[in-house]
Amino acid sequence: MKKRLFGFSFKRLGKLLGGLVVVLIPIYWWQPYQVDFIPRKPSHDLAVIPPSQIGLVGKGNRVLVITAHPDDEAFMLAGTLMELKHAGAMVQIVACTNGDKGYYPSLILWLEERMSSEALAKRRQAELRDACSRYGALEPAFLNLRDGRLHANQELVDLLAARIQAFKPGFIMCFDSDYPPRMSHGDHRAAGAAAAKAIAQVAFKGWALRFQTSAPNTFVDVTAHWDEAQSALAAHASQYAHRLKRVRDAATAYAQDAGERFGPALAEAFRADKMGRGPE
Repeated sequence: MKKRLFGFSFKRLGKLLGGLVVVLIPIYWWQPYQVDFIPRKPSHDLAVIPPSQIGLVGKGNRVLVITAHPDDEAFMLAGTLMELKHAGAMVQIVACTNGDKGYYPSLILWLEERMSSEALAKRRQAELRDACSRYGALEPAFLNLRDGRLHANQELVDLLAARIQAFKPGFIMCFDSDYPPRMSHGDHRAAGAAAAKAIAQVAFKGWALRFQTSAPNTFVDVTAHWDEAQSALAAHASQYAHRLKRVRDAATAYAQDAGERFGPALAEAFRADKMGRGPE
């Protein structure tokens, strides 16, 4: 008698599982999220760098923010961007992709608004311009690469290097591609990896502050202007309108967790690296 499990012979069950693996592997490679089954961590705990030593939040500071999508800054950096606004810093956001995919599947957008990918890209770019006006930031820059398929290739590195050389920042904020969360968007990792290569290519001198990191060693106290920062989420209506309260609650929970780690009531955490011999 053949041995069975859940009514299937072991031979047939093996074929079914093999077929499932064959189907799932292409799906995993097609969808944009990446998973580290073993989380990436530094070999030792990083020493905490006091924000006063970095001096990010200060009048006249030039801060270049490199994101993957036209709405990344709202969830991860809105509090810091508001602190920079009230301090009198000069900020520019560079979005690597054109945002033509978005959070919601294309079918849902088509059913609700008959919105094409091209129309969605234009809408999301307009939303980032609106958000930047709320942050007191300069006009954002768009590299207009495809959403969901970003690669840290030389084309992207050169584009970012040109932005760094044109803006001449003292601080660069970008995704952490070395120590990302266990699961994160592949575009985020690619934008961070390309930013790191561009920083090296132009021999940038200053502070690199990496967000969405699993190895933070500094923070910005965002308590004072948190409500104002959270109001900026509404600028990205195409992404957040259906879940605005949930997104705000999640952002606040992350800020509370970072605050518990570093001290303030609300904080946004970063992995800071001093590059070259820029100003302390």
